[in-house]
Amino acid sequence: MTNIIKHKRSDVDGRVPTTADLVLGEIAVNSFNGKLFIKRNQNGDESIIQIGGEITVGTTPPQDPVEGDLWVDTN
Repeated sequence: MTNIIKHKRSDVDGRVPTTADLVLGEIAVNSFNGKLFIKRNQNGDESIIQIGGEITVGTTPPQDPVEGDLWVDTN
């Protein structure tokens, strides 16, 4: 069986997808922050899980996460 992995990406600092931005099985990548996001559904309760990212010493703190519509569908 073949599985197709769909993903969306953003290069905006602090951008975090909402549950409405992703379908189950789809991933989102923030290439600016080096973070990966997936959508989780536990008994009907949907949430976004963040995977990865790096800690950088000597830079200004990141801005508050921005949710919204700047995710680009790459498929």
